[in-house]
Amino acid sequence: MIIVGDETEDRFCKRLAEEISKINVPEKADFFPLEHTHYSDNESKPRLTDGRDVSPEMFKDPENLIYKVRHGEKVVSVSRGKSGEAWDPNGIFVDAVLVAGAIRDECPDANICAVLPYHPYSRQHGQSLPGEPISAKYVTQILKWDKNFANMVITISAHQKRSEGQIDNRVWNMDATESAIEYARTLKLLDERYLVTPDSGQYSGKLRFPFAEALDAGTIALGKERSRVKEMVDVDKRKLEDLKNPENTTLLLYDDEMSTGDTGYNQLNMCIGYGIKPENIKFIAIHNKDCLNKKFSKRAVELIEGIGAYFAASDTIESPESRFTVVPQLAGYIMKRFG
Repeated sequence: MIIVGDETEDRFCKRLAEEISKINVPEKADFFPLEHTHYSDNESKPRLTDGRDVSPEMFKDPENLIYKVRHGEKVVSVSRGKSGEAWDPNGIFVDAVLVAGAIRDECPDANICAVLPYHPYSRQHGQSLPGEPISAKYVTQILKWDKNFANMVITISAHQKRSEGQIDNRVWNMDATESAIEYARTLKLLDERYLVTPDSGQYSGKLRFPFAEALDAGTIALGKERSRVKEMVDVDKRKLEDLKNPENTTLLLYDDEMSTGDTGYNQLNMCIGYGIKPENIKFIAIHNKDCLNKKFSKRAVELIEGIGAYFAASDTIESPESRFTVVPQLAGYIMKRFG
């Protein structure tokens, strides 16, 4: 198996190749880094390399990579973003298309799995108003067009699905809760603890209860209503008012993603208003975009940590707050679905 992707500081793709190699003994997964530059107008220009010289000074022609693909090696092409000022969902999608297309041009019969740890445009998976594009549908339709791009697409905790399983024909979603639970077990939690999720819907229950059971915690669901004009956040007051000793209670907030941090900020302040100490609040998100919150002129992480709460995210998006990894779980999922 071949892993193709950017060589990042956190070695995401290289670690993925190492984890797959552990699972797929005696077969080894090879990492082939992309040479990634941009044109003067900032259009992306990724290029396949042969992987023999993984140095910033020299990336050789992709002879070795293409040879392996033409002789039956499967290809996992990873397209991943960075948080904060570098956040670019368009770039994630475009790079996924360009790299899969480049492999397909060289090897028309290649077996390609496009891995998008964060699925761009997945939040728009339905129409709120007539005439709106169903963006999540279109992005996956393009990527899974196997005559030109990928044979399969794998993403993580996608907003249009989030629970484990198949999103669409040849598109699969891995629920990263397992990785989040493993990390949460390393945190210092008080004996009185609650797992908190941002809404009380069906998905939230599926996510909330296994996580809470794994940590021997109670559960609290926060109600949320959105509109184009405003966002209202409401807390299940009965639960919070029933806490016997809120000052000695840990609240562990869990959400699939954080963009501007607005919802989390409002919810955290409400919880603090019920007597929860900020230092006893742990906020875990799978995807950390860390976008600018224009209302407060701060980025999401600064906004949340400014309250005094602890924040941690996975490495689906490269960020300084990536305090736990999805790589081992992702490696197993790739082998299950694509291996």
